Amino acid sequence: LNRQEEDWKQLGVPLSRATLANWIIYCAENYLRHVYDYFHRQLRMRKYLMADETRVQVLNEPERNPETDSWMWLFRSGEDGLPPLLLYHYTETRAKFHAASFLQGFSGYLETDGYQGYNNLPDIKHCSCWAHVRRYFTDAIPKGKEYDYSLPAVQGVQFCSRLFDCERYSKAKNHTAEQRKQFRLEKEKPILEAFWNW
Repeated sequence: LNRQEEDWKQLGVPLSRATLANWIIYCAENYLRHVYDYFHRQLRMRKYLMADETRVQVLNEPERNPETDSWMWLFRSGEDGLPPLLLYHYTETRAKFHAASFLQGFSGYLETDGYQGYNNLPDIKHCSCWAHVRRYFTDAIPKGKEYDYSLPAVQGVQFCSRLFDCERYSKAKNHTAEQRKQFRLEKEKPILEAFWNW
């Protein structure tokens, strides 16, 4: 907004950042809220979602210190052949009831990083994100031992890498959702079975 304030000033229109910010807030609350609510309803109608949350700091929030962590949640639809939907959701805490409230009415699969707040939500099957699983294995490998295939953590990374290779191949082939499902059953299921037996 600082840049816009300066641009307007050069044109002879004195608009403060506070005024511009108030206009944005007003439009968001009175007009864009309806668009957001519509996409929120559409998102909950999908069968597969991904979610992640991250800390944010809000400088001027009533009755809260600027150093206090708040949370921005991202919810995204899966690759199901429909246009992707992505929604951000702000909360003051990371409490489970925020996820439960946002996802109320959703019935399907939810892929996350393993945060326990997503566990035991009604009508939701919680799935783990393989990128996060791979990161845990990578973090467990001692420095300089990345190619020591006798280490279980290196073996875990190899399983994940094989899955990711399959996903890249499927994406390069522009598989439809149904083709991707069949490809995963044929190529990735044996890798997963070997992983679980490992």
